[in-house]
Amino acid sequence: MQISRRLKEETLPYHKKMEAHPWVRLLFKNQLPMTFYYRYLQNLHKVYIALEAQLQLNGILDTYQSQLARVAKIDSDLNYFETNFQFSRSNLTSRYAQYLNSISQGESHRYIGHLYVRYFGDMLGGKMIGAKVSDNFKLSNQGIELYDFELFKLAYPNEVDELRAALDGIVLSNNQLDEIVFEAKMAFDLNFEMMTLCMQESI
Repeated sequence: MQISRRLKEETLPYHKKMEAHPWVRLLFKNQLPMTFYYRYLQNLHKVYIALEAQLQLNGILDTYQSQLARVAKIDSDLNYFETNFQFSRSNLTSRYAQYLNSISQGESHRYIGHLYVRYFGDMLGGKMIGAKVSDNFKLSNQGIELYDFELFKLAYPNEVDELRAALDGIVLSNNQLDEIVFEAKMAFDLNFEMMTLCMQESI
């Protein structure tokens, strides 16, 4: 079975669980406190710094990285919230980012599971989520660069299908496929935990 199909099928229950998270429900009801969202952005910034560093270091789908990269976009969003809403960054520690940095150098294929969850999720759901964030906080479509994949779409009009084909073209053993699926499920669990913490901690 193709890796993209396995990932889609085996992470479906995790995806549904994520959709039911109180953080997500509040967002879609336009009731999410801005502090919860800002803290989520801070955490996600750390996650993408760790993930993109490892993807670059290990040459994983590096052809697409300049168009996919999220770190600078999230940094821009954080700056927007800090400039317009008087937030300031805290020196937080992200368990999700720590986990990414703990993966052994010889097991870099495991990052593919996290690449799948993060980029596919932020790309496929990004337009809708970005619109909800903008509506929730009356941003007039500012401060939502995280969800902007126009550079990737311009370079690769087939978008997600392009990424799926690239993933399916990677030669992997059955054991490596199993480990990638495990990591994708772990990515969902870590993101779920991150959202929960963002609702509990003040800035």
